[in-house]
Amino acid sequence: MKSYCGTTIFCLIAGDCIVIGADSMAGSKNCPIDSMTKLRPIHNCIIACEGLGALYKMETGVIYYRADEWMAKVEQNFQFATDARTIASLIEATHPFVDIFKVERQAYSLYEYQKGKGYLAEFLVVSIVAERFSVVTVRASVDGMNWKIVFKTTVHLDRPSPINSFLHHEVGRIGEIKKAFSGNGDTYEDMLVRTDGSFGRLLGGEKVGLDELRNIARSVIALEAKANPETVGPPFSIATLQHGKPVVVMSYSK
Repeated sequence: MKSYCGTTIFCLIAGDCIVIGADSMAGSKNCPIDSMTKLRPIHNCIIACEGLGALYKMETGVIYYRADEWMAKVEQNFQFATDARTIASLIEATHPFVDIFKVERQAYSLYEYQKGKGYLAEFLVVSIVAERFSVVTVRASVDGMNWKIVFKTTVHLDRPSPINSFLHHEVGRIGEIKKAFSGNGDTYEDMLVRTDGSFGRLLGGEKVGLDELRNIARSVIALEAKANPETVGPPFSIATLQHGKPVVVMSYSK
């Protein structure tokens, strides 16, 4: 069994909206998948996946787990509006890692993969319900002591809108993002150039427009791609979530 990973997911909450973005690079040079959509709208929610995104048999190249295809199945469970916690509960109850782990050879492969990362995958789920923002993560990992798959759900945000300043949350490869949000150094200066100064205004407490928020999300992911070209890359998917409005997803080549 062969696995693939390497993703940056970035979430920015400001004013009355949530902007979330992800890269789309899928796999190493030997992986049969070229790209993968790592975030998916589900009515008034968005789900994104970081970590182990695909599993395939090296001998045949047959893929038996893809995060994007599984997230599409999650969407089919919800005909109407839902919230981040409900989706998080569904992830814990139905994720394929549980069944994959039941096969001994596959179980040891997942365990070996986790040694380098510390966990298998992390899902970031955001929602706006009745003008209330929610940001939840679900981390899947192997419990080596009890030899089973376990899930840890963490609620990072659950509060009414609007957000007077801004909040952000990111998972995966996030070293450059941390440098940028420090407010100084070359990476911060790079962000000022990429965003025509709007990133500096955001950090300074000023209100920035929706298009500027999208550009900030795209730019920080592009910085991670520049620093990690073998695991993070375009196209970059940027989704916007606002109360009472349909989710808007845009794709950027750089």
